[in-house]
Amino acid sequence: MSLLVFSGCVVPGPSHRCWVNILLVTAALIIPTTLMGGTLPVMTTCFVRHRETIGRHVARLYSLNTLGGAAGALIAGYFLISTFGMKGTIYGAAMINLASVYVLTGRYAEAIEEFEHSLTINPDQPEVRERLRELQLQLR
Repeated sequence: MSLLVFSGCVVPGPSHRCWVNILLVTAALIIPTTLMGGTLPVMTTCFVRHRETIGRHVARLYSLNTLGGAAGALIAGYFLISTFGMKGTIYGAAMINLASVYVLTGRYAEAIEEFEHSLTINPDQPEVRERLRELQLQLR
């Protein structure tokens, strides 16, 4: 019922206009919501350096993301819109998003290199040396 009211249909029940509105709203929101949902996995890739600490870092990112969302909603609702208006707030948020993309793009490339480097085999580690000896013996 609430979806029907949101999409402009105030009368419950099947109606062609209602379903067209629902499809249009879904089509308009599917791309931005998918992109917004993809930010946290990208941030995780950027900031998690070692597999051993992945749980702690992902939990920290999720909590910061949640706190940031709540703080942003409060600040926008009570301060930014009344100070800068709807249009100014939207332009400001777009500028912040573009700046963060610029910063995270460089950081993402560094993180990928570090992650790939962490996956390489270090022959100085005792367990790696032991496994290499076993493989050499099997090849003889």
